[in-house]
Amino acid sequence: MSKFPKFGLIDVLLILAKIGYGKDKRMESAWNVLDRHKTEEMKYKLDSDRKSKYWKFGKRGKANKWITFYAYLCLKHKKKKI
Repeated sequence: MSKFPKFGLIDVLLILAKIGYGKDKRMESAWNVLDRHKTEEMKYKLDSDRKSKYWKFGKRGKANKWITFYAYLCLKHKKKKI
């Protein structure tokens, strides 16, 4: 088992948006991927099958409160400039 942490798109988006690259045109495809995961209720779906004996991540393809929280955090920082 690898000890290297696994990062998802939302982790990278948050970091880049926080440091001011949210409006960079190279980020457009990443924002589009995030947008495709939004439900009609304005929540965001979990897209991984991570298993853990310590945490329950939720079901893949279903709206997830933590993914939604981090998605909105990303969107908040998207407008930030360098």
